[in-house]
Amino acid sequence: MFTNLKEILKTPLSFPAINKENYERFIVANPPMKRELRPDFPNAFHLYGRMDPFIEFINEKSLTQPLKTIYIAYPQKHPEMFPSANDFNTDHVRDTQEFLKEQCPRVNWRIADSIVETVDLDRSSDTGSLHALRGKQIYGLYKEKDSRSLFSSENPFVTFRGKPSNPYFIVFDHMMDQGTTLSNMTSFLEHNGGNVLAVGSYGEEALVQQDTRSKYPDTHLSGEFANPLRNTGRLPELANSFYCSVSAAYIEYDTPQKCMEIFERALNDIGHSVFALTDSECIKLNRNIQQELIPFRHLIMELHSTP
Repeated sequence: MFTNLKEILKTPLSFPAINKENYERFIVANPPMKRELRPDFPNAFHLYGRMDPFIEFINEKSLTQPLKTIYIAYPQKHPEMFPSANDFNTDHVRDTQEFLKEQCPRVNWRIADSIVETVDLDRSSDTGSLHALRGKQIYGLYKEKDSRSLFSSENPFVTFRGKPSNPYFIVFDHMMDQGTTLSNMTSFLEHNGGNVLAVGSYGEEALVQQDTRSKYPDTHLSGEFANPLRNTGRLPELANSFYCSVSAAYIEYDTPQKCMEIFERALNDIGHSVFALTDSECIKLNRNIQQELIPFRHLIMELHSTP
């Protein structure tokens, strides 16, 4: 089965210190569908110049959870697949690690530098709603033999004995717009058994998850679309904007409910869901729809044409 182990270990899903017998148990998997943010997921922490709220949050968590080790995960490209990619996060992450070591010395703060992106979504040059919806990030684990490499940590998802470790994470990005990058990584980490405590950024504060109770109850969505535990509270607002964006002559769009159902099916086809949208993604998409920058029928057609 493993005729060429060296070639296998060069792939994005390679792992350190493994052999033929236990190779398969080390393989991490990307979720087939982007996972929903937990209803209790906190708002994103704005870390620049004010780390106190985050420190207080970690100290409160440590009272109810055994936070002996917390990994700091951050977006970074696979170094061999994208050798010319700029890494804006590493220096910030290492500074943050040192600060956290001082403030929370009981926690073993480790950098999860083996987790890498294997697809370039070019999010820095296109922060539009459609691009955020269509882009599906794929992650892998990378181990560089050079001990001086930034990508030299072990697989955080397993112990040295090859058993699942169910690690705790915080996710960091130096800048944040809609929270798409951070929610993509959170989905991957939790799909593989990790527990993401929070996300943080040095950029302008953008909320990843807000009050999940509906702010627009009069739109009369039904079923799971009306479940306050499965959305940021903006689905009724989005549904109404979708409905107003199309002509009443289109029977398939004759209610906000039908519009939302059509949108959800289009997202499901590309491994996404309305329930996995961040609060900021909903805000931006709603604005684009209302301003007719993305007419609803055009949005659906573009989603269906996603490779």
